Amino acid sequence: MRKFSDITCKRLLHYVYIIQAGKDYQSKELGEVKAGRVVYVGEGKNNRAFGHKHEDWYKDGECFVELVAYQLTKETAQHVESALISTFGFENLENKRAGRQSQKKLSTKGVQNLFDIIPLVLNEKDLGHTLLVIYDSGIKRETDNLYESVTRWWRVNEKKAKKITTIIAMDKTSRKVKAVVENINTVTQNSDNESRYAFDNATKSLSLDSKYMDKWADHLRSTSMNPVQYL
Repeated sequence: MRKFSDITCKRLLHYVYIIQAGKDYQSKELGEVKAGRVVYVGEGKNNRAFGHKHEDWYKDGECFVELVAYQLTKETAQHVESALISTFGFENLENKRAGRQSQKKLSTKGVQNLFDIIPLVLNEKDLGHTLLVIYDSGIKRETDNLYESVTRWWRVNEKKAKKITTIIAMDKTSRKVKAVVENINTVTQNSDNESRYAFDNATKSLSLDSKYMDKWADHLRSTSMNPVQYL
């Protein structure tokens, strides 16, 4: 089939389609492709689905088209296309670009982290006395002790360092508060690097019951790349 009839195009509205390989072929982008594999995901209207017949991969694989959703709005079609590209994996397709409404696959935990957010609001007493630091779990540390990772050794202004009573660590990935250290009463200057400081409370422990825990903190971040910020 080369194209849809005019009446079909009119009734289809926007649609989403997939293209499958009709036989095994060697792809410049994907390597060896087996018959039956989905090699392209697209969206469009009218005869867009037939617009790939001159592509080398389409001819080499004797590919064929199937519609998977139709009579859609343009926006809905773009979302469905994006979801399918994410499902199959952009790197596994002949598509040259991801969908216009590009979305990533998320685990159930990822969905929870993305949508179950309560913005962090500082107590008035903590304003001007709080240090927001970024915790990157991908960075290898000298210690696995979370308390020590959060409280030392930060490059901060000496005058401001002495005012700090609370440290809030925001996880770089989830953007939520991973750890809190409150009631800081000791600030120690690094003997080898005087621009770096450590902060301790009397018990040298995390504030596990802090109301700041698990709150969304990304809205408090400036555009600076500095992993430390005064609040």
